Amino acid sequence: MAEKRRSIDLANRLTLRADETALVLGVSLRKLRDMLPRLPHFRDGGTLLFPVEGLHRFIAERVGQPSAERDSVVGTDSRSMASPLDGRAVADEVLARLREY
Repeated sequence: MAEKRRSIDLANRLTLRADETALVLGVSLRKLRDMLPRLPHFRDGGTLLFPVEGLHRFIAERVGQPSAERDSVVGTDSRSMASPLDGRAVADEVLARLREY
């Protein structure tokens, strides 16, 4: 059965739930939980919410970090990255993904 792509209108959303955040970041819910201490978020009752603008800033700030810091944040191996521009390209792709949802 083909997977149906969910549409998330980020232009009209201030926050995302955990499952939506994982979807737009392209990570599993388990990985999102691992990233939680570093991601902007808050709880409203029992609901975990992620501010869309905070996620944009989080990604943009990580792009300019030296590779050792970036590796600890995103879990990449700097040896697999050809140059810092590759990291920027990945961030641009994630930001574009955030905008398209």
